[in-house]
Amino acid sequence: MIALGIALATLGALCFVAAAELQHDAVRSVAGSGLRLRSAKELARNRRWLLGLLALGGGAGLHTVALAVAPLAVVQPIGVLALLGSTLLAVRRDRRRIRSGELVALGLTIAGVVGFVLLAIPAVRENPVLDGAAALRAAGMIAVLAAGLVLFGVLRGATGRCVGFAGAAAACYALVSVLTRIATVTLRTSGWSPTVLAVLAGIPVAAALGGWLIQHAYASGSPDLVLAWLTVGDPIVAVGVGAAVLGEPIATSLPSSAVQLSCAAIAIAGITVLATHRSSTTVHSGHRIDRRFGEAEPISVGSKQG
Repeated sequence: MIALGIALATLGALCFVAAAELQHDAVRSVAGSGLRLRSAKELARNRRWLLGLLALGGGAGLHTVALAVAPLAVVQPIGVLALLGSTLLAVRRDRRRIRSGELVALGLTIAGVVGFVLLAIPAVRENPVLDGAAALRAAGMIAVLAAGLVLFGVLRGATGRCVGFAGAAAACYALVSVLTRIATVTLRTSGWSPTVLAVLAGIPVAAALGGWLIQHAYASGSPDLVLAWLTVGDPIVAVGVGAAVLGEPIATSLPSSAVQLSCAAIAIAGITVLATHRSSTTVHSGHRIDRRFGEAEPISVGSKQG
């Protein structure tokens, strides 16, 4: 069952890559520097945005089934592999060859994720005990984190706004995963109950809030930066809450924990290098960043830089 969860999570990650590319293009063409009611209505009629929404829904469905058969510590880190697809799409979009720095960053990320997941598998519990109280504690912790990240984004410039809103969206999506894990496990072990219904009701709320936040992130920065923060923040928050609140261990011993932390650090380092490399590529390839909107504009001869 764990192998099935890994396969489904991988397919879901590919769907999220497609959604990020499609919705980013649509949001930047319609909304510019921010989302308003009028631009939201235009997005609802935009074919690329709707296709992105379909891909997002498909990815969410695959991810949900993966969480029903495998724990958070195994499923969530796999989403980081979405950066591989994102980078390949970016290379194709920019009509260039993949650079050595990107290859190294991707190698670090993949190695870190694979190592973390392989070490987490032996610690899996067959029948974890999850309940409504755990759901409330998880929701409270993540709500505080998301609010802080939104505040950070509001107070910062374009890049900071993108990071803040993307981080808050990642926290909301982590909550979706945590609630999904609680609901599916409780349903499988105890059947339908008011607790299961309450947890299920919270999932679309968290997902909708995350979707709204990520549209603002797309309006302020590149899809690569948004996806990088999503792929870092979502698994870190979800796995952390899973270990702290849900009692799902991520390792079987202290040495194993140390190696897992090292794998996580390697993956985060790879993602950070990749995001930085992608941000600088936009400027070096003949574009400049408009500081009002955080978007790239062609540099013409004689134009004023900065």
